[in-house]
Amino acid sequence: MPVQIGLANNNLELGGALSVHNNITAFTSDERLKENVRVIDSPLSKIMKINGYYFDWNKKSKEFGLKPRFEKNDVGFLAQEIQEVMPQVIAPAPFDQEMDPVTNDYSSISGDDYLTVQYERIVPLLLEAIKELKGEVDDLRSQIQKS
Repeated sequence: MPVQIGLANNNLELGGALSVHNNITAFTSDERLKENVRVIDSPLSKIMKINGYYFDWNKKSKEFGLKPRFEKNDVGFLAQEIQEVMPQVIAPAPFDQEMDPVTNDYSSISGDDYLTVQYERIVPLLLEAIKELKGEVDDLRSQIQKS
């Protein structure tokens, strides 16, 4: 029997690990709900400005109660780096957000406005970059065949 949870403002906060054994559906991709649709321009040049990193979590992360699976030699992005290229992919870090019960507005608990990357939102950029690379490969193959 499914469990339903009704919360004010449709927000649910959890701490610790979450395992899901079915699907998670967020938002919608239905074309009928969108307008001003355009393909991401210059995807490869955007990707070239983003790096993937190995890193160790610092002491401050522990102070915020973060418990990463890999404290040493973890992998990921730097939110500020991606924000320069695609700000739509960046969101306030949930651990640093609190809601004002009167205004229902969110603000930074620390005052430092920590950020997070919504990894699933990078996929459209990656897809367009792959297509751009495929076009370049096709052009090179065509030039080789003409030689």
